[in-house]
Amino acid sequence: MDKGKEGDDGAVVDDGSGGDASAHNFPAPATSQSPVNDSDKMLLSPCRKRKKGDPARKGDIEVVPFPRVTNMTCETPPILEGNTCSTAGEVAADSSTQDPIPPSTDDDSSDSDEDEQLCRTPLNSNTHSPQSPESSDSEASTNKPQEGVTDSGQKFRVPHTKSPLPLYSPLRWTLFDWLKSSCLLSVILLFLPLPRWVLIVWFGIWRLAYNLGIGLLLKYQSENKVITKFTQQILSKPNNMLYSIAKTAAHVDVDNDYSFESAPPSLTAWLLFRPVVDVILFYDVVAYFVFVLGYWTAPAHFFSLKTLLSYIGGVFLCFFALWAKTDSFRVVKDYAWYWGDFFFAIHQKLTFDRVFRIAPHPMYTIGYAFFYGFALLTHSYIVLYVSLAAHVCQLVFLALVETPHMKKIYPEMVGDSSYKFSGGALPRSLVGFGNFTPYRGVDLLFMVFVAQNIVVHIVLIESIPTWVFVCEVLFWRLWLSGVLGLVLHLQSKSNWFVLKCEKMGMNTAQAFDNWKLIYNAAHVMTYVSFFCCAVKYSAGVTFQPYCVAQVLALVLCSISLWCSLSTYEVLGDYGWFYGDFFITSAVPVPVVYSGIYRFMDNPDSIIGWGGFYGLGLFAESKTVVLLAAICQVINYLFIVFVESPHMRKIHGGKLRPISGIQSGVTDIFLDMVEKNPRIQKLNKKARREISKIKKRITTEIKGLSIHDRIGLQKAKSTLFENLLLKKKKS
Repeated sequence: MDKGKEGDDGAVVDDGSGGDASAHNFPAPATSQSPVNDSDKMLLSPCRKRKKGDPARKGDIEVVPFPRVTNMTCETPPILEGNTCSTAGEVAADSSTQDPIPPSTDDDSSDSDEDEQLCRTPLNSNTHSPQSPESSDSEASTNKPQEGVTDSGQKFRVPHTKSPLPLYSPLRWTLFDWLKSSCLLSVILLFLPLPRWVLIVWFGIWRLAYNLGIGLLLKYQSENKVITKFTQQILSKPNNMLYSIAKTAAHVDVDNDYSFESAPPSLTAWLLFRPVVDVILFYDVVAYFVFVLGYWTAPAHFFSLKTLLSYIGGVFLCFFALWAKTDSFRVVKDYAWYWGDFFFAIHQKLTFDRVFRIAPHPMYTIGYAFFYGFALLTHSYIVLYVSLAAHVCQLVFLALVETPHMKKIYPEMVGDSSYKFSGGALPRSLVGFGNFTPYRGVDLLFMVFVAQNIVVHIVLIESIPTWVFVCEVLFWRLWLSGVLGLVLHLQSKSNWFVLKCEKMGMNTAQAFDNWKLIYNAAHVMTYVSFFCCAVKYSAGVTFQPYCVAQVLALVLCSISLWCSLSTYEVLGDYGWFYGDFFITSAVPVPVVYSGIYRFMDNPDSIIGWGGFYGLGLFAESKTVVLLAAICQVINYLFIVFVESPHMRKIHGGKLRPISGIQSGVTDIFLDMVEKNPRIQKLNKKARREISKIKKRITTEIKGLSIHDRIGLQKAKSTLFENLLLKKKKS
């Protein structure tokens, strides 16, 4: 979950009534006793930008729009380039000249913000430059109080709350702070003569308190507002002891800008929920660390290569998880950290920034990498299995509690996978083994064919040579990606498949339905044949509870299954069966990257392939792993020569150039570079040099006549029109 705040629109308008032009970063109009012509009046009148739809008035000027050119370096002189984070008007303002060149801006008042984002830092610290979206958002979120809205529509000011991350002096602790800190007493369990399984039970209690206890509270709160109703009952009885306790608890994490008596019940319910969450989370984390310490033993050979690599990997995973957690908190703040959207809404939109572009739900996915880091540090399979079980509990909590609530309150998260054609929804055909019905003859015959194939291979597994299994895998992969890929290629080029079906009396929808049956059969058989091949090569392999390869195989298969389900959730029947090759009228416009596609393109061809490698690891066969790699290469060729050209054909330049993960990593890297002291020093030096160049150019401009300035302005417009055309062609 990722929430952010959009910056305010900073359009500047001067009505020409003689107000202070300098307040808008426009120099005052020049005064001259000499007569001027109409063109001179246009330049010397107050700069008022007319909005779209407004009637023209005397004194208005039409500002020539200069197209923005993205992904292009600033190599032109400052006065002639449009993406240097400052306008020509600002150059004139710096030099305090009385004859300004009209600033060149687009009609959209957010252009300067986008230009600023391109250069990331203003070139002149003395001029007024708009902030980048990220900086303006963070500043707005820290300085501007947030406004909450209850379910009934009541608006209120959300008080400033304390962050759970920084440490406070014990002198400032409240009763609830001492209660949270009492979790450190769990360390005593390490010094008591108790069996080590007690540590597992202790951690399991608090993990269930988190995932089951908090999960049920949040689920009932989402469906029936249970916590809010309970809070209302407390507030209705001021003389009750619970009223005094609740009043004390509600003031634990807030400053003096909160009133217990006048605040909405939903806000008070959230403030009462926060200390409960803190206590459970603190105990959960400390109980896990105590459990890890109880199972840690000093390695016999600390300086061996295996031990050093495991320690380096473990430390890296721990710090990576810490970064993921803190960066996630930087984005969602404590409102989402404490599940505030289960109680009331605030004026925010779902945004995906930095770590939220790298992984879905990073706090629950990569944020738990420290579980596996401690498994490496302890060299304990018990720690690994308990960590896996705890992580699975967290993902179940996400799937059953958070995700349904998020889809309910953020409808933009739910993609419409039911594409319409000819006035009705396309029929739901088999997807794998889903949507099966015994009353549809095609479904019944397909199930009989697959079952027969599996039974024959399992029963005759000893007598069938291994090369037969390998050939079957390659045949079905070549049939799916090669033969059917050729059919899709011809369909994209000349509507070949639909024309063939029309000759047999089918319409386009029936032709697509026929294609779905063919594609689904081939797709299922690729998995069935690969599974049978892995079983053949795993003959003689026994399951070992302390085998990393088999544990990793199980994880990879689980990730592959999740990837397939997530992909289908976004694409639906239409996208899963390449409906855009057949029914172009249902192609969504514009292109929307939602769900798992927000992070990567073709996820089923990347992490979705983990299941094949997992079967190879489980079979402990290099041949099966190599076979998975060969099949992935064939699938990659299908994407390059069939799918990608068709996507470019129907969407053109609307496709994003890089995936969400690449974009997120790039942003993180650029932020790290910008914060480097050496880079900051070079930026300051560059700004000083550019400021000097601006002053020299402004001095030269002072000597130009009005007509020369008009020519300079036209040259600037022509230059950027040519740059934009060159960008479009590339």
